[in-house]
Amino acid sequence: LNKIKMARTNQRVEFDAIDYFKSKNYLVSYCEGAIFPLMFYSAFYDRLLNIIKQYSALLMNDEETYLTHLDTFRPGSTLFEDILKFCPEMPNFLLEEINNISEIKLLNAFDSLRIDKMVEREFLQETYRAIGRQKLYDFCNLFLKHPHIFLSGWPDLVCIRNNQLELIELKKTDKLLYTQITAIMDIKNHLKLPVEVVRVM
Repeated sequence: LNKIKMARTNQRVEFDAIDYFKSKNYLVSYCEGAIFPLMFYSAFYDRLLNIIKQYSALLMNDEETYLTHLDTFRPGSTLFEDILKFCPEMPNFLLEEINNISEIKLLNAFDSLRIDKMVEREFLQETYRAIGRQKLYDFCNLFLKHPHIFLSGWPDLVCIRNNQLELIELKKTDKLLYTQITAIMDIKNHLKLPVEVVRVM
C-alpha cells in the first residue's frame, strides 16, 4: 500500500488525485474502468449494431431504443445475456475480428457511440496504444466469457505515462471492499495489468 501526500481542497479526493497525477505527467481518467467497455463497444461497433437490429426485429421492438442505450447491452446486463442466447456464436466471431481492428477504426466507432462515454477520445486512443491489440483481445475474451466479472470493484483511476497504463485504487481511511479485492485479483491474473492501491494523506 503506497501513501501519497497531496494538496487537499474541498472537492472529492478523486479529483485531488487527478490533479496530483497530472502534475507527475500522467494522463488520467476517473472512470472506474469504463474505458474498457468503451473499447469493447468501439472494437465491435458494426457487429454489435447488426446483432441489435436482428434482435430488435425478432422482438418487433424499436431498434432505436437499443442503439441509443447501448450501455444496456453491456456484459452483465439482462439484455446482453438475452442476446448471447439469441446469438451464442457471438463471442467467437467477435474475437476473430480483433486482428482486423485498427486505431483509426476504433476511434471512428468511438465517435459514433451514442452513450455517455465518460472519457475523451484522446484518452481512448492513448489507452489502446498503451495496452495494444493483444491486451484488448484478452479483455474482450474475458468480458464475453464472464459477463459479471467486472461489474463492480474496478479501481478509481486509469493513469497513462510513457505509453504505460496503470490502474489506481484510492483510499482515505477505509479498507478495500471484497468486490475491489476480487476485481484487482482478476485484473492482475487475467489481464496482467498493474494495479496500485494508494492511501491518500
